Amino acid sequence: MIPTVKLLGLALLLFFTACNKDDDSGSVDATDMTGTWKLTASTLEGTTTTVGGGITLGGTFTSVGKDFKAQVTFNKDGTYVSSGTYNVVVTTTVDGQTTTLEQPISEFLGTGTWKRDGNKLTVVSGTQTTVMEIVEETSKKIRFKLIFDRTTVNAGFSVTQKGTGFQTIER
Repeated sequence: MIPTVKLLGLALLLFFTACNKDDDSGSVDATDMTGTWKLTASTLEGTTTTVGGGITLGGTFTSVGKDFKAQVTFNKDGTYVSSGTYNVVVTTTVDGQTTTLEQPISEFLGTGTWKRDGNKLTVVSGTQTTVMEIVEETSKKIRFKLIFDRTTVNAGFSVTQKGTGFQTIER
């Protein structure tokens, strides 16, 4: 049970990625990103390894968002603020056992600063810096991709997650 709980916590922290190009309006520059965007899709998948107490467990996980009521506002001064909620359905398979949990997310991206450099979007919230690749975009839709490889240690357990996440925001 501990690997599933830790995995869920880490997966929720990593939930922000993706960009889309589905019309002829051309690409969006940093100035055009300003304004309010609604979260419309969120997925995450990867592997996890938990080590602690002389035991090593490996597994996989997927997370799919639903019931989106979250948004983010990118301000011209390089700050951003997000609000709203959504749910994620997280499926983990650890040591041959599959568990599916639905979890509400009460904070989409938090509050912080943002900067765009070409197809890279960097957001900083507190001490957490996340760099995402804009993989698709139009004037009304942006999809972000995040490749992650993170290890955290808590209560004597080391949890390493590797995977890919995508998120889509729309005007």
